[in-house]
Amino acid sequence: MSGRHVALIVLLAAIWGGAYTLIRNAVPAFGPIGLSAARLTFAAAIMWGYLKATGERVRWRRDGKALVVVGLFGAALPFPLFAYGATQWTAGVLAIVNATVPLWGAIIARFWLGDRITPVAVAGLALGIAGVALLARTDSAPLPAAAAVPLAASLAASLCYALAGVATKALGASVPAPALATGVLIIGAFLNVPLTVLDPPREITWFALANAALLGLLASALATVLYLWLIQQIGPTRSMTVTFLIPLWGIFWSALLLNEPVTATMLAACGLVLAGTALVMVGQRKALPKA
Repeated sequence: MSGRHVALIVLLAAIWGGAYTLIRNAVPAFGPIGLSAARLTFAAAIMWGYLKATGERVRWRRDGKALVVVGLFGAALPFPLFAYGATQWTAGVLAIVNATVPLWGAIIARFWLGDRITPVAVAGLALGIAGVALLARTDSAPLPAAAAVPLAASLAASLCYALAGVATKALGASVPAPALATGVLIIGAFLNVPLTVLDPPREITWFALANAALLGLLASALATVLYLWLIQQIGPTRSMTVTFLIPLWGIFWSALLLNEPVTATMLAACGLVLAGTALVMVGQRKALPKA
């Protein structure tokens, strides 16, 4: 990776680490689905305007398969799932859960792209699982359903992000990043907006609107374009290294802006997940070309 790629990974981690703080601020007013619909619609409008200004366009017929698959797993599903997780868990915890994306990605790439998983990567997967288990641990009782289900939803969102990353490389490598990002956001908005009838927004405040707008502008529009471009440049596995830094930024922003506690359990779980991710990244091997 070049210095530009590394700088971009740090910037993406700072944006996405802060996204969980914005979600925590906005989800009580919008609800999980309402917040996802709002940020996706706003981000899609921004990107559509950008394409119009630059003369680019989304080629739905040619790139439809990539747009639908990446849009479903990269926006439509994970956004409301993580927003639902934010109803019970702190921004720092959600950022740690997000660090499991490369763990899921290694498994998906094994079956989709033919990448090999070495014993080192298997050990990394075990460490990652241990970290999530520690994160869910309570001192005296099983995790209550009110917290367990949102945690499971957040893990499912990470799985979706991993699927989207591998799908971007497998299906959308030739699609220009701005067009791919715009199509992905439009698909996500198209699938989320109608569902707001099932979970309508609560009392919308200017504070919640500002946080939703920042989510749409930074975490959805700008970061999506940058991340898809990064995947096309250096591949999904290396791009997913951004998740090494997201927990650190997430914990930092949540403590600074929300005054959320940083516990020893959180730090230990974060260490296990990141160590597992590192082993997976080292131990994963690309598929050998056929003779």
